[in-house]
Amino acid sequence: MIAGRNKPSGFLYIVVTAWVFVLSLTVLNSVGFVPYYVDGSLSNKERAEVVKRLEEEQKKAEQEKLKPVETRVILPTRLTMPAFGVDLPLTNPNTTDVKVLNQELLTSIIRYPGSGTLGRDGNMLILGHSTSYRTVHNKMYQAFNQVPHLEEGNVIKLISGDKEYVYTVSNKEMRKASDAIIDFTPKPGVQQITLVTCNTLGKKADRWIVTADFVGSYPRDVSLEQ
Repeated sequence: MIAGRNKPSGFLYIVVTAWVFVLSLTVLNSVGFVPYYVDGSLSNKERAEVVKRLEEEQKKAEQEKLKPVETRVILPTRLTMPAFGVDLPLTNPNTTDVKVLNQELLTSIIRYPGSGTLGRDGNMLILGHSTSYRTVHNKMYQAFNQVPHLEEGNVIKLISGDKEYVYTVSNKEMRKASDAIIDFTPKPGVQQITLVTCNTLGKKADRWIVTADFVGSYPRDVSLEQ
């Protein structure tokens, strides 16, 4: 008889525990909090791999400087949006493998492989996360939260070494992911960047797409950052 009474009690305990867990997540979600095990935070091992990868990219950039100017491939390492105080790390993966790109997006925004480069005609596609959550453990999930708020004429800067490349926004639109086709084909005299991120307040299949046109490149005052 006693054993028979314990079984419902144990079952009830499991049900109540599960319900409290779900309820807790719901409450946290309502105030915009994403637990670290949900938002893709990196382990120590993954962080070490990121540092190693960034060091390798820096070495490649230094090697490019030794090449003749006409053969150099100049890639950005940071993106800023002065109107919103946004300053983001930017990396340049050499593969289009979706798993690799998704992993990279946990630590930076990325230039899509095969798209344009700095100082040359073409269209550079830059991808980044955005989220409607107000508080996240991994801030890269909020990297492109301001993209939907960009307006025509707003400045976007790409930085590489001691030089910055300035662009101004010329177009903003929202498209379905299936229609978000970006043309990389270089057009004579045209240098552009295209920022793409999810529509956080709409369907997951929606994308915000912002295009900006090249204005000019200028020396960067590194002393202001020290």
